[in-house]
Amino acid sequence: MNRMLFPALILAGPAMAHSDTQVHAHGSDYAALAVGLALIAVIAITVILKLPK
Repeated sequence: MNRMLFPALILAGPAMAHSDTQVHAHGSDYAALAVGLALIAVIAITVILKLPK
């Protein structure tokens, strides 16, 4: 379940961060999303490289 939940939360974050009637995202929201995705990518690459060959 976590495999489906976390990507959904990450991708929905910028739009859902605002509870206005109009759902929108600001540039800073997308910057935070980009930083989060980059961090996840670095962690994933590190884990993959540490796997036994």
